[in-house]
Amino acid sequence: MSNPNKNWGVAQSGLHTHPREKRYGNLWNQIDFQIKESKRGDGKDGYNNITIGELIIGDTRIPLTFTECSKIQDVLETGKQGYKTAKSLGMEKDLV
Repeated sequence: MSNPNKNWGVAQSGLHTHPREKRYGNLWNQIDFQIKESKRGDGKDGYNNITIGELIIGDTRIPLTFTECSKIQDVLETGKQGYKTAKSLGMEKDLV
């Protein structure tokens, strides 16, 4: 039987390097998500008090609920699509 208190990492940061890693950005190899259930707050309202893990970027760890993970995913995807659209329309100078 597995240990229920074991922390599990999701991304494979550090397991491999890519020849173009420098082109991916300084933090590319330092982004990870560690599955780690814990409680946040006093638990009186009963909503979103259980975090499912920590988003790790560099030395920063951010505990997140399931809903917060979904929101971050949506915001990042929207940002990527917005950038692609602006670039294809020749509007990348307007993004600054």
